[in-house]
Amino acid sequence: MLWAEKCIVLLQLVSWALLLGSAVSQLRLPSPEITRMMLVGSFGQLISSAALMVITAVASEPLRVGKLIVTLVLMVVIAVLSALNRRFETIPRGLLGLLALLSVAVMGVVVLWGETLQFS
Repeated sequence: MLWAEKCIVLLQLVSWALLLGSAVSQLRLPSPEITRMMLVGSFGQLISSAALMVITAVASEPLRVGKLIVTLVLMVVIAVLSALNRRFETIPRGLLGLLALLSVAVMGVVVLWGETLQFS
């Protein structure tokens, strides 16, 4: 079970890097857009967090419900904003900055709120 948890955490970090890297690279362009990698990163974060919650529940580890709810709400907002604005050719820079800020906020909650899973 420990190996599966670490693989899912790795998937979550790679998804976060895809989302943040794509958003930051679009900030300097004259007409930014939601790229496919941003969409993959946002849904990858959402799916990996849900999988981590399932593994935690199956392993009978103590759940931190507040942290999980905040993280999932932020990830759902990111995924919905990415999916809804993917159809537009260009998006406002403020939306792109919001997506980048929310992705950093998700990782801040994950890292700074404490450990959901106890790795040894």
